[in-house]
Formats: sequence, structure tokens, C-alpha cells
Amino acid sequence: MIHQPLGTAGGKAMEMGLQVKEMMYHKIKMNKILSRITGKT
Repeated sequence: MIHQPLGTAGGKAMEMGLQVKEMMYHKIKMNKILSRITGKT
């Protein structure tokens, strides 16, 4: 089981938005890597 990425989203709305985008980028990238390695979607 893979958990949601932990983040310390805090501060101004703009900073939080950037942190959320970065977390989503890393989550998608990690899912693609794991999918490629395991052969599962």
C-alpha cells in the first residue's frame, strides 16, 4: 500500500498551491515508476 505523500503545506495560499502541485507531480511520477517496475497499472 502506498500512502499519500506527506507535506507541510502551510503559509500563504500561493505557497500552498505550489506545494500541492509539487506533491501531485511526485505522486504521479512515483506511480509511473512503480507501474513500470511491477507491470501493473
